[in-house]
Amino acid sequence: MRYYFRENIRRYEIMTRMSLENWAKRTYGGTDFHDFSSRNFLEAALPRLRFETPNPTALELGTGVGPGALFLAERGYQVTGYDLIPEAIHTAREIATLRGLSIQYEVMDVTQIPHNGNRFDLIVDSYCINHIVFVEERRSVFESVKARLKPEGYYLVSSSVYESSRHTPDMKVIDRSTGQTYDIYDNDCLYDPSTDYYYEPLEKYPSERERIEACEDTIVVNGRTYIPKRCYRDWRRLQAEVGSYGFEPIFRHGEYGESSIFIHRGSGVNLVPYERYTV
Repeated sequence: MRYYFRENIRRYEIMTRMSLENWAKRTYGGTDFHDFSSRNFLEAALPRLRFETPNPTALELGTGVGPGALFLAERGYQVTGYDLIPEAIHTAREIATLRGLSIQYEVMDVTQIPHNGNRFDLIVDSYCINHIVFVEERRSVFESVKARLKPEGYYLVSSSVYESSRHTPDMKVIDRSTGQTYDIYDNDCLYDPSTDYYYEPLEKYPSERERIEACEDTIVVNGRTYIPKRCYRDWRRLQAEVGSYGFEPIFRHGEYGESSIFIHRGSGVNLVPYERYTV
């Protein structure tokens, strides 16, 4: 079982025991379902985008139960939403139906998106990519986006990023068997500054021990088992990573620079008003 599949199964098992509004508060930190994590960025970004059609096509990666997809559909976008968890897609479809919106939802692992298929005017990643930890899987996501984004399209990325206030670089854990060195992050978690990989200890999830131990990619450091949890790059490293797949950033947003608009490098696509900056 892939580590990101395990985590999201758990999330939606919890959701089934909660009301949608309570789930939204727990998950997105807002006051209701519509106050989701990337809303402020989308409100800042969407008016700046130029499209030749009044109803551009949009793909949301890691759509969950669909607050971002609904936000786009309510503004005239023809929306497709991908998510790994069937329960999330089922709920997203129900919500869209209740709101009278037509959204094409599909169960899809974002690391396995086919390169052939419809191309989109807009692709949105609302805190999905930080759940994809390892570089090989992240490469698959970025290469798929490159293949499925129209030449004049926009790629909007929001990602949890490295925060120095959570990092204790002067406190190290050295694995006795391998010599691998990790920093302490969030008090008792491990952070590998050479890769930006972040690991949580197994004992944080006592009710899930059997499920987690069956996951791929767990690590054992000095007899303690850890699970891969996030990839926390700072915004400069994140932009460089996305840029290595042929994109360039033209707008950045957020307290930590965690959200950006990208375009295909050299496409000449502009914003309204046009705002380019040097990284």
